[in-house]
Amino acid sequence: MYDANTLRSVVRIPQFTADRTVVQSALNALRYRRAVRVDPSIQRRLGHFVECVLASAPRWRSTEGIDLCVIAGEIA
Repeated sequence: MYDANTLRSVVRIPQFTADRTVVQSALNALRYRRAVRVDPSIQRRLGHFVECVLASAPRWRSTEGIDLCVIAGEIA
């Protein structure tokens, strides 16, 4: 589907970085058992990224997209 470098270019987009910051804040809040609400549009955008990584990863060489898989796992 996508090569790893294409998805890495997505990770560098400012909107993606902002969305990922929301996820990291939500994970921190969950650690302290605080309620978390994430905007549905952020969920859709990041969910699409996770799906792209999952669909693409089987075609990558064994070590090619480990960083992307880690990011997708964190988001999921």
